[in-house]
Amino acid sequence: AWLTFLLASGLIIFSVADWHERTVPFFSFTGWCLTLLVCFPHDLFGMMLLAVMIGGLAVVSQGLGSADVMLIALLACVLRLEAALIVTLIACGTACLHWIAARPPSLPMISHLAAGYACFALVNGGL
Repeated sequence: AWLTFLLASGLIIFSVADWHERTVPFFSFTGWCLTLLVCFPHDLFGMMLLAVMIGGLAVVSQGLGSADVMLIALLACVLRLEAALIVTLIACGTACLHWIAARPPSLPMISHLAAGYACFALVNGGL
């Protein structure tokens, strides 16, 4: 219950910041990530594997920011790797729809990851 609350509340807060500013506050975001990593059991191998893969994609495409990569790795760590990949797939779908509808110069990926997590949590009964 606490994991769901802390994860959802942080996603809401940082997705609003990402939507409006296209950036998130570094110290607040990092503190939230570290709190989740310290307080809840995690899969470090899954987190590192996904961080390397997504980080490599971010370097090649120059499309994802460091906070996006950190959040995807955090989801892999506190959820499970498969769940994080499903959330990321849903987020990519909503980002694609957002880009098709509005054609913005940049996309707030944290907002789309929050939407992906919300859809995933609804289907799975709240995690």
